[in-house]
Amino acid sequence: MNLKSMKLKLLSSAMALSLIISAVAPLSSASASTSTLTSGAYITDAEDHSINTLTLGQSLNLKLRDYTRVSGWVDLSDTTFHSADSGVLAVSSEGSLYANNIGTSVVTATYGGDTKTRSIQVIPPYNLRFGQFQFTVNAGSTQTFTLTGQASFGPNIDYTARATYTSSSPDVVTVDNTGKIRGLKAGTATITATLADRSATAEVRVASSASVQGTEDPQVIAQRTSSLALWNSIRSAMGYSVVTENTLLVKAAQNHSNYLGVSSAQASKGHSETAGDVGFTGSSSSERTAYVGYQSRGGVGEVVHYIPNDNNQAIQGLIDAPYHRVLMLDPNAFEVGIGIHLAPPVSTVANIGYVNSDTKTVSYYPYPNQQGVPTYWHANETPNPLQPHGKAGAKVGYPITVSVTGFGDVTFINATIKDASGTDIPFYLTDKNNSGRGSIVITPKSPLSPNTTYTVNFNGSTEGLGDFQKTWSFTTKGESLGTLSAMVSGMVLSVGRPQSNTIYYKTDDGYTDVTSQATFTSSNPALTVSNGVFTSTEPFTNATVTATYKGLSFTIAVSAEGEAVKPKLPTTVGDPSKVVSTIPSNYQTVNKQMKDVSSHWAEKEIAWAISQNIAQGYEDHSFKPNGDVTEAEFLAFVLRALKSDPKNVDLTETNSWSDGVYNLAKKYNLPLTGYSNQKSRDTKITRQQVANIIASVDGQALQGDASIKYLLNKNYSQGKTSATVEGYKGNDTLTRAEAIKFLLNLLERGVTEVKGS
Repeated sequence: MNLKSMKLKLLSSAMALSLIISAVAPLSSASASTSTLTSGAYITDAEDHSINTLTLGQSLNLKLRDYTRVSGWVDLSDTTFHSADSGVLAVSSEGSLYANNIGTSVVTATYGGDTKTRSIQVIPPYNLRFGQFQFTVNAGSTQTFTLTGQASFGPNIDYTARATYTSSSPDVVTVDNTGKIRGLKAGTATITATLADRSATAEVRVASSASVQGTEDPQVIAQRTSSLALWNSIRSAMGYSVVTENTLLVKAAQNHSNYLGVSSAQASKGHSETAGDVGFTGSSSSERTAYVGYQSRGGVGEVVHYIPNDNNQAIQGLIDAPYHRVLMLDPNAFEVGIGIHLAPPVSTVANIGYVNSDTKTVSYYPYPNQQGVPTYWHANETPNPLQPHGKAGAKVGYPITVSVTGFGDVTFINATIKDASGTDIPFYLTDKNNSGRGSIVITPKSPLSPNTTYTVNFNGSTEGLGDFQKTWSFTTKGESLGTLSAMVSGMVLSVGRPQSNTIYYKTDDGYTDVTSQATFTSSNPALTVSNGVFTSTEPFTNATVTATYKGLSFTIAVSAEGEAVKPKLPTTVGDPSKVVSTIPSNYQTVNKQMKDVSSHWAEKEIAWAISQNIAQGYEDHSFKPNGDVTEAEFLAFVLRALKSDPKNVDLTETNSWSDGVYNLAKKYNLPLTGYSNQKSRDTKITRQQVANIIASVDGQALQGDASIKYLLNKNYSQGKTSATVEGYKGNDTLTRAEAIKFLLNLLERGVTEVKGS
């Protein structure tokens, strides 16, 4: 090759190389003025998503990418962007994109003189969701919320200001698109958010902003504080976190305690309320806590007791009761509120807030190494763990419980209780097989010995933990010197007519009936006492009987009157100030005016009631002896039988025939539901209500089992099937004939006046 041709060839190669470099360099450069995009160039975002759809309200930054032989895939700067429909998709020239409205738009990217396009559809969110499924707000207050939706990719989007809202009850709750709920009055409403064809709902409960009567009472506050300290001392000893006082739970508990104090709710219905009753704030504990604005995190529990809470008696009694104890000592309990109604009928209510937890913990009570454990328990609890054994109400050993967090099922395998000498203690077993409840209750059949260490060995299983075994010990409290007392310290007997009294031994554990164990010494040979039954053979004055038990003694003053002459009674009212308890000899004549009394088992007693103007018949000349007696009727019978208003000043009616008797009853503070509730006056009275009223008539402010025991101990009643709390049948109603018989029995037992409580 000659030199000229070689020069031409080199020049040609150099020119070719120069052309190649000039064609490639702009694609890898950050600032080229001319280019050719490859067919693979595409529009994407910083995360390299394939953008075909965007969710309404979504925003991102666009970029243009292309492939080069030198650098591979590169982001091309100096790209400008444009949207064909900015009403659907708004985009800045730098690529900031925002999905404005539902629809489709084409986005164009321009690089140098070339363009790339992408069609992008804007769709609604997959769903809408309020920040909470349930809101609680006080009347007159507001609460903010957020509304979010799920995007096709990326984080959820806030739609609070874009959606439209409605309220199912705008007189209760209003809602606006700034994310604000306003409560107007107590009640519940559903708010609905709508965006395109998507919607979401949430429940809003409006709580009354009114203060709750009793929550600021100094005595209630003191008892509440003391009870919480006792409660937490036990939880701490078990290794569990203390519960804190929640003011909303306090309001809910006090509301329910107040309701129990003025309504017809009995112990058997202590956890429910009836709409329309005075003080109603919700049918269930969850409704009542929501009413005051409490938001549950893991459920709400409630325990109720019907004794005074002086010295923490009610709270301790609830801890003693196995099923109530399990609720109070569960590890997941974290806040509480206690409400106390001080006036008869008294009650203590505790609401308990729980948190959810996947951790399973088995709880044992009495807890390991616990000291001062009570020796016995009176099995009075609803539901009753000894009901399957027929021992409800019995005095038994202190119950032992084994429970698992969240009130799950514990399966019993075997267990033993041994005293310090190794002797097995027999017990009643209550588990899911005979009670339907998950916790295990092991109850010694007899009271435990004082100042004795007992060892429990338990084998069981539960879901999540499998089989488990625990051996632990506890020690009972020592026997403390008690005091002796009598139900009645002064007695007036009728010659030849036995009358009962009850002797009580009081210790730190409470009162124990020791009548059958006490010895009695009489100062008068005409007066004998056997097992608490006093009988005189002749009249006397100023006698005494000394009851002795465990070296303690109590003296009862006794007098006896000759048996009263039983005169024939007129069929009209005699001396209105004199209580008469004898059957008229002409009872058949008296009853002729009633068409349904002759041959009735209570015809003599009914004749007595008619002759004393205690009860009357109906316009159709029927007495309806088997008809259920109402609260108003029973009250009238009582007040008339005891001649509580001889001048008939307060027995006059105003708007209703029963107004007068309720006016009079109010002076004696008798526990009635019909003072302010006319409907309650005409409701069938239960035997439990009768016990409460009669105890109050006799000057005792007692409720529930305590009032029943009082009637039984005083021989005012022998019960319906037996002389026990269970045999009394407190939930049963009372017929008119039974009510008359009951009142006559009271008079024969020496009740002659209304004392009131």
